[in-house]
Amino acid sequence: MAHYRIRGRTAGIGAGALALALLAVPVIGVSMAGTAAAAGAPSAATLNPNVAPGGNFDLSRWELQLPIGSAGSPTTILPSSLEGANGFQDSYFFTDTTDGSMSFWDPENGVTTPNSNYARSELREMNADGSAANWSIPGTHTLSATVKSTEIPDHVCVGQIHLGQNSTSTKPLAELYYYSNGQIVLGIEDSPSGGQTPHTITSVPLGTQWSYVLGLSGGNTINLTVNGTKQSFAMPSSFTGYPMYFKAGDYDQSSGSSSTVGAAVQFYALSVYHSTGGGSTAPATPSGLAVSGATSSSLNLAWTEANNSDPAVSYKVYEGSTVVATSTTTSTTITGLASGSSHTYTVTAVDSAGVESTRSASANGTTSGSTGGGNLSVTIAKTKDFGVGYTDTATVTNSTGSAMTGWNVQFDLDPSENIESSANVTYTNSGNHYTLTNTSSDATIPAGSTLTFQFSGDYGSSYIAPTNVAVS
Repeated sequence: MAHYRIRGRTAGIGAGALALALLAVPVIGVSMAGTAAAAGAPSAATLNPNVAPGGNFDLSRWELQLPIGSAGSPTTILPSSLEGANGFQDSYFFTDTTDGSMSFWDPENGVTTPNSNYARSELREMNADGSAANWSIPGTHTLSATVKSTEIPDHVCVGQIHLGQNSTSTKPLAELYYYSNGQIVLGIEDSPSGGQTPHTITSVPLGTQWSYVLGLSGGNTINLTVNGTKQSFAMPSSFTGYPMYFKAGDYDQSSGSSSTVGAAVQFYALSVYHSTGGGSTAPATPSGLAVSGATSSSLNLAWTEANNSDPAVSYKVYEGSTVVATSTTTSTTITGLASGSSHTYTVTAVDSAGVESTRSASANGTTSGSTGGGNLSVTIAKTKDFGVGYTDTATVTNSTGSAMTGWNVQFDLDPSENIESSANVTYTNSGNHYTLTNTSSDATIPAGSTLTFQFSGDYGSSYIAPTNVAVS
């Protein structure tokens, strides 16, 4: 039995993570976004509450540290596992099902690093090639976010400029704190050896969204903008020459023995921008990605170019971390898809210098199902994702002029997946080929009517839609 903490309560999920009883239980998800170039971030209005954080935010350049693992060695999740609508999520990093925010939770008794007394559920900036980001101070560097916190024992760090790896210090340069009384405080380290000077910025009531831009410019100035008001502070000269990187998330500043007391932070936008001073920026992130025109083997995609001073000359369409299409216009058609299969896409813009934007908000689509002699058709779409398992909903349509009695749906699952339970059908399998057959109460589908059923199961590192779907 695996246990997941869901906002202060513990829910048990058996080895069949998608036991049918869970179909009616809302499971809090996990989501986040980040970039290492000029980064567009989704607005709260575009956040999808039904996908993992990687479906709403570009996590291709962030590594996640969790408050679990062995003493002094917290668990980390690589960018490749965070990406996409079916990316990693658990009870410490998830998508809030009410508003789609990327949500972090860490308890006071969580696992810590060797250099800290406090647990965290926090993102660490990475490079595009998967290496740890360590940028030099000259130029302009910003971390931008919109956040909200509803649970803080005392105060929590929601953003950092941190000294890079392989330096002689493990200290941050600056930490942005949010207190339980609503105070926002910027802590600036006195030197790489330690000591910190706090600067009270403003106050925002607990449970209220607020936005910040934390950055470093000119090689010597720390800037912080909160809700549009900017303040600047001199960087202590002893930090000159140190590489830096950004961190964002939920770094609780209290410790204790409790597994139910801790900090909860929600992110509604997150982006990073770097310029070496030459004025080079990335093209703006495309918006309005939509899927339409489904056939049994193709889906049409269209989006809008968000114009800025660096126009796009081409676009890349991603499914997960894989580029599945390129286009020089703001639309494309994805072909060669399995019938009845579900897909989640994002799109990026590429400028004339080959610089790529961050990924857009995701869009989902399902190809039409294959038919059985022209009498019945079926579509299958994922309707729940539990981070370790899924629920799919199948819709069988009788487009004939007479009732159809007795039917089954067949498909193949990826070897990493299985079916643990079903509703309104029975199922059998031979290896990874599954046959789902009507129950006696649902054997007949009237003319022109549809019938839906659900099945649930576990998956490996990510969800993969059924293939070779057929109904007869």
